[in-house]
Amino acid sequence: MGKTVCIIQARMGSTRLPGKVLKPIMGRAAIDLQNERISRSVLLDEIVYATSTLEKDDVLAKHLADAGHAVCRGSETDVLARYAQAAEEHEADTIVRVTGDCPLIDPALVDILIERFRETGADYCSNVIPPSYPHGMDAEVFSRQALDTAHARATLDRDREHVTQFLIREPEFTRESVMAEDDFTGLRVTLDEAVDLDAIRMVCDLFGGRTDMGWREIADRVSQENIVLPNAHLSRP
Repeated sequence: MGKTVCIIQARMGSTRLPGKVLKPIMGRAAIDLQNERISRSVLLDEIVYATSTLEKDDVLAKHLADAGHAVCRGSETDVLARYAQAAEEHEADTIVRVTGDCPLIDPALVDILIERFRETGADYCSNVIPPSYPHGMDAEVFSRQALDTAHARATLDRDREHVTQFLIREPEFTRESVMAEDDFTGLRVTLDEAVDLDAIRMVCDLFGGRTDMGWREIADRVSQENIVLPNAHLSRP
């Protein structure tokens, strides 16, 4: 089975919401809330943060290191190389990819993806092809061998920047998907714009300081109380 490592890519640079991963939510930085939640996964062996070597990411790297988290720094644009570097440094056999703009990521959903990946023996498994979960609950699982192959062979800029595009596109890789029983993509809890921050804070307020609510509990609460989040007008890219 080997070692399963969650590698979270995060950076301070963002055209729409600079420094978003350190924005406060419930009295802590968004990245700390995300870590608190994903640390509840029972199938992850380690969590590593992959950020860039740019000076503007120094503050993020220091924040994470001061909190005792593992940090790997690499190219800003070649994120695929950054992942390969982190996987090698931490001896990962299976990689779970999550981005830093998903502070409400559900650890139970991450474990479901890992289980499906292990059961099927696929090279790649995700809950985004096609999407059915709320935006901001996105995760991908893939083998170290698949990552190393992509790193060695991918030449297109978009493949280097987006990490898994090569695995998703090339026919040599086997793929599995996990889908919700209904379409929940209308709910947006990703952190990309200022209104997303407002929406996530509003969702958290619904639970009175709890941080252990699952994705379905969030979706049901928003629906049952007929809440229109301030980012409801934004569509999934």
